[in-house]
Amino acid sequence: MTRKTGSLVAVGTGMMLGAQISPIAKTEIMRAEKVFSLVDGIAEKWLEQLSPHLESLQSSYAVGRFRPDSYREMVERVMAAVRAGQRVCIAAYGHPGIFACVPHWAIEAARAEGYEARMEPGISADACLYADLGLGSRQPGQPVL
Repeated sequence: MTRKTGSLVAVGTGMMLGAQISPIAKTEIMRAEKVFSLVDGIAEKWLEQLSPHLESLQSSYAVGRFRPDSYREMVERVMAAVRAGQRVCIAAYGHPGIFACVPHWAIEAARAEGYEARMEPGISADACLYADLGLGSRQPGQPVL
């Protein structure tokens, strides 16, 4: 079987603009032939500095439109680029798999059609919460088990 040339990677930009993005995620954004943005505002402007191939998915939203319809449209836009043989990246706020169905649906669709597709983790709200609250860490004065 001939390997299809398009590919997809979903990456997270972290919770703190430009400071929490992983080196892998940043590299994937910069190397992609097409980057789809699931962020908005200043975060999207920052992504434009990393890739001249950025396209926002925000235009798929509309007042009164059923959200799953917007998400399906986003997946179709991503898959059109993958099917065209491009190296595609979806850049999502935080972690691309937390509170974001589009990366999951797009990866599932790409794999079902025989394309290479994967997700790279990102720093998400729960990771920030663990750090802020000190969860999972030994408190001062407590013995190390």
